[in-house]
Amino acid sequence: MAVRNYGVNDAVSPLREEDVLFSRKEAARMLRISIATLDRWHALGEGPASVRVGARRLYRLSELRRFVNEGSAR
Repeated sequence: MAVRNYGVNDAVSPLREEDVLFSRKEAARMLRISIATLDRWHALGEGPASVRVGARRLYRLSELRRFVNEGSAR
């Protein structure tokens, strides 16, 4: 069995800026709202879209920007 050497070109490409993930606390700070408001919006199906990573709910920068630019709930 051959051993594969992984070079620089085989590395995973870096995240694009819009794909960076933010915690609930960071997202709330960016939106200038409380974490409780962000949680309430999530429970009501409003606010910016989030993704689950394990037990954590995270927010993509692109979704936070979309939410601000649209000025409305999803």
